[in-house]
Amino acid sequence: MAKRLADLGKAVEGLIGGRKKLAQAERKVVKALNRALGRIGYKVVAKTEPERERMRRARKKVAARKRRRRKAKRPKGT
Repeated sequence: MAKRLADLGKAVEGLIGGRKKLAQAERKVVKALNRALGRIGYKVVAKTEPERERMRRARKKVAARKRRRRKAKRPKGT
């Protein structure tokens, strides 16, 4: 059982490492494309939103939910 867990851990580490290498290669290609396309006025834009933007949207949703709950808990007439 321990050997299977160790093998599984190595497999997961390999997948994560592969994804990191792929992301790094992708950034390198996008950077090169932006350099070339920038000369003619174009730019490569990511299809998915960056992590920072996604987290900002999530925080806004949580804050709005909290405001609605607080507003619902207030006694009437205040």
